[in-house]
Amino acid sequence: MLAGISVNEVIEIIKSRKWQASLSKVIETLDYFGFLHKKPIYTKGRNINMPKCCIVNLEAKRKVTL
Repeated sequence: MLAGISVNEVIEIIKSRKWQASLSKVIETLDYFGFLHKKPIYTKGRNINMPKCCIVNLEAKRKVTL
């Protein structure tokens, strides 16, 4: 959306699939399109002040069912 093209076009350019969206792929894509960004911040549960515009990657606890 930032680049003004569709998700499918980005997937084609980056040679990735929808389920392969990792933080490293997001950063690689930002670099490819020339968007400036800062180094990722790993909070490890700490409270921090977030900037007004940011990408948030949450890790959900997995529920194991037997």
